Amino acid sequence: SVTTGERRRLARRCTQSAEAYDLFLRAQAKLLAGRATENRHARELYQRALSVDPSFARALGGVALTHAADYRNQWVADGVAALALARQAAEAAASVGPDLPEVLWVLAYVHVREGDHETALRELDRSLTLDPSFADAYALKGGVMTYLGAPAETVTLVTHAMRLNPAAGYLYFLILGRALFYMGAADEAVLNLREAAARNPANLEVRIYLAAALTGTSDQDAAEWEALEIANLAPGFSLKSWLERHPLRDAGHRERLTSALQGIGLSQ
Repeated sequence: SVTTGERRRLARRCTQSAEAYDLFLRAQAKLLAGRATENRHARELYQRALSVDPSFARALGGVALTHAADYRNQWVADGVAALALARQAAEAAASVGPDLPEVLWVLAYVHVREGDHETALRELDRSLTLDPSFADAYALKGGVMTYLGAPAETVTLVTHAMRLNPAAGYLYFLILGRALFYMGAADEAVLNLREAAARNPANLEVRIYLAAALTGTSDQDAAEWEALEIANLAPGFSLKSWLERHPLRDAGHRERLTSALQGIGLSQ
C-alpha cells in the first residue's frame, strides 16, 4: 500500500504515466500468484499498461514473464511458441530499457528457461553492475548455480539476497530449499520448502521439491501427502514431461530428483 505521491515517484523511474504504472503493479500481483488464470490476467494488464505507454520496458518484461510461465508450467499446448514469445518480449524490453536492472533480469530468466545458463549469468552480472543491491539478481544467479551443479554457491548467493531483501517472496525459499536438497541437507531443505509452500501453496515446483526432500527424512507419510498435492495441482502429472522443461543441467542432480520422486509413486 503506497500513497498517491509515492506511486507517482516510483512510476517516473519506469514510465511517465501513473495509470500505466498502476496497471503494472496490478499485473505484478497477478503474475506472482503462479496460476494459469492469474497469469493470463497479468498479461492483459501488462498489455493495457503498454497501450497507455508503449515504451514501458518493465511492462514488456512482464509480458515476457507471462509467456515464460506458460512454457514452464505447461499451461499452453505449444510450449516452444510460448518460449519464443517470451524471448521476443524480453529482447524488446531490453532494447527500450537497456539500463534497467529488472529488464536485464527478465532477459536472464528467459535464457535460463532456454537452458542457456552462461548467457543468463552474463545478463545478471550486467544487472548487478547497474545495481549492486539488486536482491532478485543474486537469487536468480543462485538458482542458476544449482542448475549447473554448484548448490553450495547457491546458498551463499541466496542468503545474501535475503539479507538485502528481508521481505523475500516464496521464490527465494524455493531456490534455497532446492539447493539444500541437492546438498543432502534434507531437514533444512524441508524447512525452507515448507516456508515457500506456505507463501505460495499452488506452486507446482515447490511441491515437487518438498516431496523429494521429505523422502530424505523420517516423515514418509508427509512425502506421500505431497505426492497427492502434486496430483491435485497437476492431474496426469508426468515427471518425464516436467523434467523436459526444467533447466537442471547436472545429470547427477537429475538422477537424485528422479529417484526420490519415483520412491513415492511419481513415475516417468
